[in-house]
Amino acid sequence: IKGTDADNDIIEFGVRGDIVGNRLAADVYLKMPLTKPEYRITIYASDGKHDTEVESTIIVTESIPITESPFLLSDNIIKISESTNTNQTIATISVREKENSNLPVNFELRGSDKFSIKYIFGPGVDYERQNLYILSIVALNCWTNETHDTRNIAITDKVVVITDIQDTAPVFIDLPNVVKISENTKVGSVVLSVSAVDGDYGNQRNITYYIDPKSSLRSFFGIDETSGSVVLRRPIDDIKQEIGTKEPMIL
Repeated sequence: IKGTDADNDIIEFGVRGDIVGNRLAADVYLKMPLTKPEYRITIYASDGKHDTEVESTIIVTESIPITESPFLLSDNIIKISESTNTNQTIATISVREKENSNLPVNFELRGSDKFSIKYIFGPGVDYERQNLYILSIVALNCWTNETHDTRNIAITDKVVVITDIQDTAPVFIDLPNVVKISENTKVGSVVLSVSAVDGDYGNQRNITYYIDPKSSLRSFFGIDETSGSVVLRRPIDDIKQEIGTKEPMIL
C-alpha cells in the first residue's frame, strides 16, 4: 500500500489494532496461519490528525505449487568487479505485465544502499570490505495467476558477488616503531624480522621485501626479500663514525 499527504506530513500505515510503521509505503504481511476462508480488515493511513480508511477483503484460495513467476529468467547471482564505475548498469530485471491492467510495473530494491534499481550504481564497492550482497527486487503491479493470487507485489532475491582486483597495497603485521641494537651486534646478525600480507584478500600474492633504494642506510642494513629478516651489513663502529648514535636511524 502507498499513499501521499497534501501537507507532506509523515504517514502512518496500519491495520486496525496493529501499527506497521512510519513511511510513505508499507507491506501488508501475514502474521499467523490462515484458518478461515475469508478475512475482512481495515487498512488505514494517518498523518497524525486525519485518517483515511480502506476496507479490504482477503480471500484464501486453495494451496497450489508456484510454478510460474512474474520475473523472467535471469541469473540469481550477479558478479561484478570491485573496480566497476558508478552509474554503470550491472543487470537488467524483466517481469511479465499484468493482463488487462493500465497500471505500470514499478520496481524497488531492498538490501543495500550500494545499488539502485534506477540504473544508478551507488557508492563504490570494495571487495576487502564486503564481497557479497543479497538484494531483494520488488515488482509492483506485475503479472500474477489471478485465479489464486491477486497480490500487487512480487519479490525475488539476487546475489551480487564482488570479484577481487589487485588494488590494495600490502599491510605490515605488528611492525615495531622502534628497534634497539646492541653495540656488540655482529655483522650478519638479524636485527629485525618484518611480516606483511597482501591487502587484496581474495587473491593473495607473494610478498617481496626490500629497503627503499633512496635510503642512505642501504649499505648498513640488508633485508631478505622472502623472509623479511633485516640483517646488519657493516660493523656498528662504521655507523658510529659515519652517522653517529645521538639520533635514531630511519630505515
